[in-house]
Amino acid sequence: MGVQTNLVKKRTRNGHVRWIIDFYYSTKNGERMRFVRHAELQTRDGAEKEAARYHERAVLTGSPELEHKDVPTLREFYQQTFEPKVLPLFRKGTRVRYQALWRQRVDKAFGAERLDAITQADLRGFARSIEIEKRAPKGPVAFVGTLLREAAQLGLILEAPRLPAGALKEAKKLPAAPSLAEVEHLIAKASGWVRVALGLGVYAGLRSGEIRALQAGDVDLDACLIRVVRTLSEDEEEEPKGDKERTVPVVPQLAEILGHALRAKLPAARLVVTSKGTTPRRQHVLSRVVEHQRRLGMARVWSVHALRHAFCSQLVRVGVGVEAVRALAGHSSIQVTNRYVHATGTDLRGAMDRGFAPVVVTGR
Repeated sequence: MGVQTNLVKKRTRNGHVRWIIDFYYSTKNGERMRFVRHAELQTRDGAEKEAARYHERAVLTGSPELEHKDVPTLREFYQQTFEPKVLPLFRKGTRVRYQALWRQRVDKAFGAERLDAITQADLRGFARSIEIEKRAPKGPVAFVGTLLREAAQLGLILEAPRLPAGALKEAKKLPAAPSLAEVEHLIAKASGWVRVALGLGVYAGLRSGEIRALQAGDVDLDACLIRVVRTLSEDEEEEPKGDKERTVPVVPQLAEILGHALRAKLPAARLVVTSKGTTPRRQHVLSRVVEHQRRLGMARVWSVHALRHAFCSQLVRVGVGVEAVRALAGHSSIQVTNRYVHATGTDLRGAMDRGFAPVVVTGR
């Protein structure tokens, strides 16, 4: 059953039921206006969905209906509607990334184009121009798609063009992850908050924002559990990615690290803090982790996120089911987990050896 709102009214005349869209809105000049019309689809759910589209358009643009001849350019839509009214609904990290993509690529490529003039062929050409630069087109093309879908949702265009699945080239090489021996060496040689951050990434699979947001009250060493209930997107505290809290058991190696970090900490105090008592920014965590690896003369330098890859890969390598890994990592689906799991050449050879081990027949 659909959600019922006060945007739709039921009218009965001569025994016939009609669904009417009826609500008030404010124009750009602040004038209060009423919008009334018969719903095109005469069912409760259909009328509610149609009314919701008109109402959202009225809230964002000051009018439930716009003439097609007034279709704005992508730049006008971004500056007048998307940036002030839609962008704030995203996480801060996403907002920062979208603003950078707009400045660096999208405005130059499509800013002067009318929304209804941008086609699938244009998106293909945009993707190809980025590939020629030896860069990944997925992010910029996806952002253009987001803008056009928002415009379609507001009725500014009939439909948002999109590239078919597989149109963008995917990386053929699996992203690498450090071995357990490498990350344990890093932890053994680290100290202070860097050691805590490394431990949470390697032994609990926390994301960078979750590491920085973790509070003393989120850790229960008696029960050997960490509750992941918040993250930091840039400097804003939010729910974990996907709005899903999760619990991660604490292994002995991590318990030893956290035991030191929890001393004299109040429940609301964060575990990863600088000598000044402040929470390091994402870039600061990355730079300190990279600096630590270079001091040790590591053959390859790994990112903070690579620790999470190592966490997932190690669990699968020792026989943990992918569904359990998905739950521990807080992934939305098995498909996401599979992208974090890395099969090395040794793993593959071992799998074949186990799968096709010769059968030894003993004589009677």
